[in-house]
Amino acid sequence: MSKNINYDHAEHLHRFACWTAAAAVRRAFVGNEVIARVIEDINLKQELFELKKAEPSAEKFDEKHKEYSNRLVTRLKELLNSQAEKDKVTYGRAAKIIAVYIKTCYVIPDPECALSRVAHPPIDRILLTNLSKCEKINFDKFPAWTKLSPKEYVELIKSLRRIEPDHFWKLERYWQSH
Repeated sequence: MSKNINYDHAEHLHRFACWTAAAAVRRAFVGNEVIARVIEDINLKQELFELKKAEPSAEKFDEKHKEYSNRLVTRLKELLNSQAEKDKVTYGRAAKIIAVYIKTCYVIPDPECALSRVAHPPIDRILLTNLSKCEKINFDKFPAWTKLSPKEYVELIKSLRRIEPDHFWKLERYWQSH
C-alpha cells in the first residue's frame, strides 16, 4: 500500500491537517477520507503555500477564502451520492474545513506569518456564544455555523474582524466550553 511519495514533514503536516479539518466538521457529516480527497482535489495545500508566500492582506485572504470555499462546496457535492448528504454541504462547513486546515498547517507552527494573522478562526456555536457574552455583540441574527451561506459568512467575518483586526486567530481566546 506504499505510494511513491516523499513523506517529509510538510506531507506529514498536510495529512494531519486533513484529519483535523475532517474531525472538526464530521459530526453527522462525511468521513475523513472524503474531506481529505476534496482538500487534495482542490489543491488547497499548494494554493495556501503560494498564498502564504504572497503575504496576503485581510482583503486578499478573504477573496481567496471565498474562492477556496466555493470550490470545496462544489467538489464535495460532486463526490457525494445521496441528496441528503449533498444537502449537508454548506459554505459554513467548507469555511470551517479551511479554517482548521490553516490553523493546523500555519497558525500553530507560525502564528506571526502574514497568512496566520489574517486567516479566519474556525467558527462554531461555542465561539459565537462566548463572543456575544463578552463583546456584547448579538450573533443571533446568524444561523448555525453549519448552515451559513456565503453572504452570511462574509458578514460574520466582517463583524469578527472589528473585534480582532490583527492576529485574527486570537479570537479563539473565546473558544471555551465553560
